[in-house]
Amino acid sequence: MAGPRFSILPIEVLKDTRLTPRDLRVLIALHAFKDQAGRCWPSRGLLAALAGLPQARISVATTRLVALGWVAKGIEVAILVLLA
Repeated sequence: MAGPRFSILPIEVLKDTRLTPRDLRVLIALHAFKDQAGRCWPSRGLLAALAGLPQARISVATTRLVALGWVAKGIEVAILVLLA
């Protein structure tokens, strides 16, 4: 990675008490990679390294984030960050 990456999240993320600390770490990592349309496709390995989690937990967290309405997974786009 060249230089620092930043994630700016809406306050609704902090207010969502359904999110676990693991969910938050993965959502912040995903948000650091999203483009202007909200799409991103970082590898599970990269997300795991950034979030400090095992790769298997990345899939669990992204599945939860989909169920909670924070992200969507697609065929053409790996992940769409749906931040309010």
